[in-house]
Amino acid sequence: MGWISIFIPEANENIYLNPSAEADGNYAASGATVTRDTAHSRFGCNAYKIVMGGANQGVNLTTKAATNAGHYHTFYVWGTVTGSLQISMNGGTNWNTAAIVGGSTGGWVRYGVSIPQAQANGSTRADFRDTASDGTIWVDGFQAEAKAYYTSYTDGDQDGCRWSGLRHAGVSTRSAQYRLGGREQDLLTTYAITVRQMAGYGLPPIQNNTMPYSLLPGAEFQSDHIGQRTIVLTCNLNDATIPLLQSKRKKLMNFLYPGAYAGAQEVLLGFKSQHTGRTVYGKFRYAGGLEGQSLQAGGSAVEGNADTKVTLTACDPFYYEDNAEAAALVVQRTVTTDTTCAVRVDGVWQAMGANVLSQDTNCILVDKQRHRIYIGTNGTTAGGVTINYFGYYDGSANTFVAVGGATKGTNGNVSNLALAPNGDVWGVGAFTQAGGSATKSVFRYNVAADTFTVFNLSGTGAWYQVAIDTAGKVYLGGTMVNWNGDAAQDYITVYDPDAGTWAALGTSPFSANEYPFVGGPSMGIDPAGRLVVASYSAAGTAGALRRWSGTAWSLLASTDTSGNLRALLIRADGTYIVGGAFTTLGGVTCPNAAQYSGSAVAAILGVAAASTITCIAEWQGLCVLVADAGTVPLQLWNGYSLLPMDAAPGSAWINAATAYEDELYIAGDVTWGGVVCAGQTTLAVTCTAETKPKIYLTSGTSAYCTVAWLENVTTSERLYLGLTLRSGEIVTIDCASQTVISDWRGEITSQPLEGSDWSDFHLQPGSNVIACYYPYTGASANATAVMTWPVTHNAIDGGAA
Repeated sequence: MGWISIFIPEANENIYLNPSAEADGNYAASGATVTRDTAHSRFGCNAYKIVMGGANQGVNLTTKAATNAGHYHTFYVWGTVTGSLQISMNGGTNWNTAAIVGGSTGGWVRYGVSIPQAQANGSTRADFRDTASDGTIWVDGFQAEAKAYYTSYTDGDQDGCRWSGLRHAGVSTRSAQYRLGGREQDLLTTYAITVRQMAGYGLPPIQNNTMPYSLLPGAEFQSDHIGQRTIVLTCNLNDATIPLLQSKRKKLMNFLYPGAYAGAQEVLLGFKSQHTGRTVYGKFRYAGGLEGQSLQAGGSAVEGNADTKVTLTACDPFYYEDNAEAAALVVQRTVTTDTTCAVRVDGVWQAMGANVLSQDTNCILVDKQRHRIYIGTNGTTAGGVTINYFGYYDGSANTFVAVGGATKGTNGNVSNLALAPNGDVWGVGAFTQAGGSATKSVFRYNVAADTFTVFNLSGTGAWYQVAIDTAGKVYLGGTMVNWNGDAAQDYITVYDPDAGTWAALGTSPFSANEYPFVGGPSMGIDPAGRLVVASYSAAGTAGALRRWSGTAWSLLASTDTSGNLRALLIRADGTYIVGGAFTTLGGVTCPNAAQYSGSAVAAILGVAAASTITCIAEWQGLCVLVADAGTVPLQLWNGYSLLPMDAAPGSAWINAATAYEDELYIAGDVTWGGVVCAGQTTLAVTCTAETKPKIYLTSGTSAYCTVAWLENVTTSERLYLGLTLRSGEIVTIDCASQTVISDWRGEITSQPLEGSDWSDFHLQPGSNVIACYYPYTGASANATAVMTWPVTHNAIDGGAA
């Protein structure tokens, strides 16, 4: 017996009507409890789960009427087999015991048995049983073919195969021209071709993509790429006579020649571990070596006593077992703590603090240097700690901390916060005290001393917005008038901490009808150091995007007269992202959200027209658009299209969003208790190489549902979907072929959405945490997602123990 095999194409018909349990019907329990189950599957997303309650129990499956010939039956089994597995084709009169065939020794194991002609002729049923008295096994991939031997598995969902009848309810056939299937033949035993050596069977080549520095030594690493594999087989074709030698060469050339079958297909080779007996398979293309060396006059071959080195190329550099793994994904979970402030950590949404945060949270500020998450609220407690409207969250202890010395916090709502270069925090809002001392709507929290600096100046109204530039100057905006007795500072002012003075910013463009208002941050400093303000407007007045140059104000764009701006995000490239409640900005139709690139306004397409954008944050290179009580409260903007988020907090206002490394913080007056978000499943992947999964999505029993999000949290790769499934529809996402196919409407070319990690999405060896999000409710509760993946290896050693 040799250690290398090759598949010889051969037509086939599998007469089982529902061979892989993908549909209801065409099977019945025989004593055992039989269900279609997703815990394990070899083909598709289901297998027959058979729970034995006694000896000789199993399942009966419907077949096409068998011809008057012997039939070879094969099937795959997952689980511990304690008895004998048997097949009958004549209603149990005769039982034939199956044995392990092929190269599987773990996971899914293929069994086979030959049924005599007399037992098979005219049969329309095959009965499967286990002679053991108890136990649970999964069985998949039933095949019966009118042959004395078995070939590769055939059903209409496999490459090179088709259904000759209803899908998963009819027979299936494989073309004789399909080169990656057929009968597996051992090169040595069947063809007397000895492979003496193989080079290139280990790790595939990896190309490191680097960019050389122009002046410095070395280079900048950018990425790596697993390249195609080349192997060299040293084949011994020696034989006593030239005719026999040429016969071997002819067979080998026919096996490998790309034009021997339709479509210039690859050749499938198997490599059996000489230690475990497990076989791994690879797909190759002939590259050279059979050109012939020399032929003497009279026809004697000089190469007759020499080895022939055959070179093969594998565009897919991995090896695969005749095996697969699967897991049903948890498609949603519910936040249990009823809080108004939540954080997304490692793909999981959770409450901030161990106890309830019941009052509205208005703002969140990250101090990266001190690892603090400051909040401003409308209440006195947070997570059971009395903070008096202002404090910070300690993520390592999962608790809130009060600040301000003996007298903590303020005596009223804190609306917005900003961080000074030295770590001090400036806050504004509807309060008149900070740390027990009188102040008018503004404080500075001195982080080193844990004290407040107050500013009890004259004025009427409140400051709602605060921003600090790189020079440390502090800008305040709101409804305040006559600040420090100076009408020139109405609605906008600046404080110079070095001089300790307040000043007007030229001639203020703001008024009682247009001003920076409470809500998400709507004032900020752009990369050029200029103050940018997105202003709110009273009814019948236009909101505006304005910029202070240091000496004068400029109007960049105005909304329609019934519109207003509530949120502003300034990106590192100088783009301004604005949100609010408006129809047009700068004359451009852009409902509720837009971007300003420095010279023009562009719409952010797809934002729900009924949703007011209340806050915008940047997270992992994406813009998080936060809306009020509209239909989609959280969306992501990648610069080209809107993407779904993996949670949908309730129909209430969200005032604040910010990011800290990979964490995302969301706060407002929405209560997170009961909020549905992505569920998580931990997969145990036994591969030794990365593997590309398939994901099978169904809608359950409702009229429709939406699949929003799929993420490998371990590898930080995402598929943004927003894909609506109709009742009864099954959609298959194939990450290897990069196709999304519905069994109802065919290929869905618009999926996944732009910005997805479509070419990269994979499972790595070992543990993988998968987040999946179906934002369904009620009748959609039976919606499912099942992920399957081939067992993949970097080298033929992957099948070793």
